[in-house]
Amino acid sequence: MEVTADAAQMVASQKYTELIRDTPQTISVVSKKTLEQQGVNTLRDALRNVAGISLAAGEGGAQGDNLTIRGFSARNDIFLDGMRDFGSYYRDPFNYESIDVLQGPTSATFGRGSTGGVVNQESKTPAGRPIHQRELAVWN
Repeated sequence: MEVTADAAQMVASQKYTELIRDTPQTISVVSKKTLEQQGVNTLRDALRNVAGISLAAGEGGAQGDNLTIRGFSARNDIFLDGMRDFGSYYRDPFNYESIDVLQGPTSATFGRGSTGGVVNQESKTPAGRPIHQRELAVWN
């Protein structure tokens, strides 16, 4: 199976208004298309596409999504639509439009902590059209 995706031009967060190439920070975007093509079931599966992230499997008695970005714990640096997601649980990406990973110090944008970087999950937005449309068969 071949997985292809177009390179994202902008970060979904409204805190970044410039194109990714014009933003002086390492930013990786896992798009909706990539999530669908790979059939990811967890946030951990989605983040396997991003270099610089290590996924822990319950070390130190921690449960839920436990990851490090550039060697720093990112347990409290996971965001949902720009708001801190404190939960200690496994996240399901069924409702994600994209996942943005900003590497490097981002406390100026996302607040305290964020030494190694942040993971920002962007939720899907309403499309204004039906997802599935059926053609009605006309019986004579």
